[in-house]
Amino acid sequence: MDTIYTDSIHEEGVVTEVQGYMATVRIDRTGACAQCKAGCMDQGGSMITEAANPTGAQIGDKVLLAFNSRAALTASLITFGIPLLSLLIGLIFATIVANQIGYQGNRQTLSIGVGMIFFILSFVPLRRYDRHIKEGGTYNVVVEKILEHYGS
Repeated sequence: MDTIYTDSIHEEGVVTEVQGYMATVRIDRTGACAQCKAGCMDQGGSMITEAANPTGAQIGDKVLLAFNSRAALTASLITFGIPLLSLLIGLIFATIVANQIGYQGNRQTLSIGVGMIFFILSFVPLRRYDRHIKEGGTYNVVVEKILEHYGS
C-alpha cells in the first residue's frame, strides 16, 4: 500500500474502539517518543489518538498509523500562535487606547487584563476551526495498514 501522506510519520498501535469511520488507537511509547517531554503519554506510557479508519480495522487489531506531519505542524502553529498573537495584540491595543484617552490608572495592569481577554477570546475561532476540520473529513492521523488482526 502506498503511503497516504507524502510527509508522514509512522507509528504502530492497537485499535481500542471503533465508531463509524473513526478508530481510537493506543500507541505505546517508542524510541521517537522516549525523550519527548510533551506530556501526551499517560502514566502507562501510552498515547491515545483518533484516526480515520479506511482499512476497516477492528478492536484489537495492530495497525500502522500515518501522521500527516505537515498538517500537525500547521495545527500546532495555529493552536499556539493565534492565542499568543491575540495576547500581544491585546497588550498593544490597550496601551495605545490608554495613551490616546489619557488613562491615569495603572496602564500595565490594564494592558495585561485586555491582553488576557483577547487571549481567552482567541479560543472561540480555534474551536470553530477544530470543528470545521473534523466535519470536513481532513484527518491528521489515518490507519494506513492492518498489521495483525485480533486473534491472528
